[in-house]
Amino acid sequence: LTNSSKMPSKKHPHGKVSNPVLRSVTWDPSQYSAVIDVRSPSEFQLDRIPGAVNCPVLNDEERALVGTMYKRNPFEARKTGASIVSRNIANIIE
Repeated sequence: LTNSSKMPSKKHPHGKVSNPVLRSVTWDPSQYSAVIDVRSPSEFQLDRIPGAVNCPVLNDEERALVGTMYKRNPFEARKTGASIVSRNIANIIE
């Protein structure tokens, strides 16, 4: 897959980001030993790549905390989120 940060996207009417380039990407999952989805459990339940394994870097409560913080202070929310994500990734690896 390509770097999505360089691809144009547009705001979906319901607040979702819609990226037609990413939606049209095709790939062969048999070429990979595993597909890991790092979204929170509730996000994973809403939408996932068939066969993907969920290894969330934020649980639902952590995601809600960082989201609430972001409304008040985006910089502090990013710092807190990065700290939590780093710890959670370390726990996944161990």
